[in-house]
Amino acid sequence: MQNLISLPGYDPGYPDPEPKWWALWSPKFDCLVLVHWDLNILNTARILTISKIVTHIVELDTDLYKNNIIDNSCCQNWTVENPALIEINNLDRWKTIPKCNVIESNDNSAKSDIFQTQSWFIFILYCLKKLENHEGIHTAFGLVEEIFDLTKRKNIKKQLFQILLLNEDLDLAKKQVAQLFSNYE
Repeated sequence: MQNLISLPGYDPGYPDPEPKWWALWSPKFDCLVLVHWDLNILNTARILTISKIVTHIVELDTDLYKNNIIDNSCCQNWTVENPALIEINNLDRWKTIPKCNVIESNDNSAKSDIFQTQSWFIFILYCLKKLENHEGIHTAFGLVEEIFDLTKRKNIKKQLFQILLLNEDLDLAKKQVAQLFSNYE
């Protein structure tokens, strides 16, 4: 099995400097599939993978990252202590996010499927960071583009989100994203 840490854009998901910390929990696998300190990134990743897997955001105890217990390389080995507390029929992102205790999971029967799912999430984190850098650069030059009527470039965010949402093949999505960014660099 491939090491998640070796994937481009790998992020351990520790908060910096946020005091709160969240995870995406998968009812399908009954484990955590992604941890991160930025709730907006988790919401976006959750939406972009909705066609692949249903996940729910849960708040984690900050001691888990302070004591270096869980990160994105091992979160699949952990699940929520009481899944019944999570309203899996309600996908409303404005509802209260449950704070969950976690326990170590011993069920590794779907390990390759979990790894594939986590690979998507790590890739999405990479894409969101790259998009943020790209948009930051182009925002700085927005006035120049407007003055010289250089606004012919397409909406890269829309294209990126379409690739991430609609693709089922991770390798194909990686190629398409690389091509997309190379068209605008």
